Amino acid sequence: MVFRLDVSRAGRGLADLGRSADRPTRAAALRYRDTARSCNACHRDAHLHQLGRRCELCHDTDSFQSAPFFDHRDTPWPLRGAHGRVDCAACHQAQQLPAWETPVRIYQGVPTDCDDCHLSPHRDAYGDRSCADCHREDHWSLEHFDHDRTAFPLKSEHRWVACAECHGSDAASIGAGECADCHQDPHGGMSDYRREKEACRFCHPTGQVMTRALHSAIFPIRDGHHREVACTQCHIPPAPLPAFECIECHEHRCAEMNPKHDEEPLYRCESNRCYACHPR
Repeated sequence: MVFRLDVSRAGRGLADLGRSADRPTRAAALRYRDTARSCNACHRDAHLHQLGRRCELCHDTDSFQSAPFFDHRDTPWPLRGAHGRVDCAACHQAQQLPAWETPVRIYQGVPTDCDDCHLSPHRDAYGDRSCADCHREDHWSLEHFDHDRTAFPLKSEHRWVACAECHGSDAASIGAGECADCHQDPHGGMSDYRREKEACRFCHPTGQVMTRALHSAIFPIRDGHHREVACTQCHIPPAPLPAFECIECHEHRCAEMNPKHDEEPLYRCESNRCYACHPR
């Protein structure tokens, strides 16, 4: 037998399967040879050919209401994490189509962008950034978020600050843009202190408190003559903090120093040249 009658077809009469419409006699003749065997020969495609004509790829003949052979992982949109627990009808909604008496579930062209289903609490605050940069499909918590991938990596003391202290309760808030937004007056009213982000980062590149030990990695002030010198004695406003002046601090006027360095081919009466030879 080339076409086995299993389960759902076994209960049907032979006349239903082999009735011929070619011989409309008083007793319609039965046709046994060349009987159509495709699903669509007997069954109307409830999907309107959205998924092709090979019904057996998803269905068996026990019940067309289930699809035991279908695996969403074989599609361009595999269901991972929490998406695997979503009811099919939530994404494949039924629509009433013209010339079709019953609503048809839509399987082709279903949108797959996050904001097609999820209302973003950020209100476009992050521009074209993908949700996947911060979130995962198993849940929406931020335990996978890596702040070091942002323009403000969390270093030193910033690692222990709660998210809401910078971002507030508004999920659309990107966070503080300036150091002074959080640190109101860390230098105790120093009149010539420049409260600007770049000035802060020169001494506090990762948010740590500047100490003489840290400063010595840039310029040694832990010992020697500079250990008691105040910051603004060398970093003279309004010059940026990286700038420093040796000539203004020391009694070394260029007119006096130039003759003493006649034999130094690289000599120039500039503070950075002084420091190149006289680091302390």
